[in-house]
Amino acid sequence: MAAVLQPIAFGDVPYLRNVGLGLNQMLASEAAANGAADVDTATATIGYDACRPTGTRCVKGEIPTSSPAPWHPNELGEKSVAARVEAAIGQPLDHRRAGNPVQPGSRARPGP
Repeated sequence: MAAVLQPIAFGDVPYLRNVGLGLNQMLASEAAANGAADVDTATATIGYDACRPTGTRCVKGEIPTSSPAPWHPNELGEKSVAARVEAAIGQPLDHRRAGNPVQPGSRARPGP
């Protein structure tokens, strides 16, 4: 399959990549400052960006082919994130667990 074109200028790609890296560094710093673990979910998606063909990319592009939002993980990306989090905590994630009403793919947020 051919690469998917995205409406981003080639020269903007390094800038956008640096924004993502900066956000990830901020999350890692905040986690460390608050005694929490940070799970690197970005490294596993290198080479599986929004310009890759469907079935290969882990991120939706500007014109998403699935919901909910562009530039967020698609199903493949969500599975990659889940696998890294599961590895970090040493057990499988179970969205059906009591007290967690949010199902995969849901846009709802659990209550307080």
